[in-house]
Amino acid sequence: MSENWAWISGWGIQPERFQAAVESALPNATHTVFAPEPEAIDAALHSGASHLGGYSLGSLLLMTAMDRIDATSKVVCLAPIPAFCKEAEMGGRTPRSILESLQLKVERKPEAALKLFYRLAGLSQEPTDTLPYSLDSLKWGLEMLATLSAHKTAFEPVHAVIGEEDALMDSNALRELFPNHTSTSQSHSYHHLLPLVATAL
Repeated sequence: MSENWAWISGWGIQPERFQAAVESALPNATHTVFAPEPEAIDAALHSGASHLGGYSLGSLLLMTAMDRIDATSKVVCLAPIPAFCKEAEMGGRTPRSILESLQLKVERKPEAALKLFYRLAGLSQEPTDTLPYSLDSLKWGLEMLATLSAHKTAFEPVHAVIGEEDALMDSNALRELFPNHTSTSQSHSYHHLLPLVATAL
């Protein structure tokens, strides 16, 4: 019986691009990918998937809903974000002021905001000529990055895939937070992290 995955992708990532990448990395499983939008958690939890995956913002959304996730489900978080801003002291490298400027920019020039975020995160391959999903959901996602933080009880059930060269998160802090983790000398990019999922479980 093949694995059945439900994924919540990261901020500013086209679900179709993430779908193609995850199908390439795990070709023997079936995958459903949700953009990190307000309904994403409910959709993922009601999908019937045996495996749940979150990337970047998607990982934060999953971890803050851990009390709703069946204990038998396997949960993998790529480039996990327990809390995004540096001030939360949970591994984030980005000062709140930078996130606030990104929030202002996405209101006025969303394509420019995406370009800035991709540059900060090391996601140079992402297209910038069109929005990856709705502007309202992009704004909502930044608000979640500004306000959400996962409870420490969420870390143990998760298998984290951590990039040592992640520009957004401190890999040393993440390794201390997640007892179950796989590390690689890579960046925040899902293209580099997805191949490790097969060996992480």
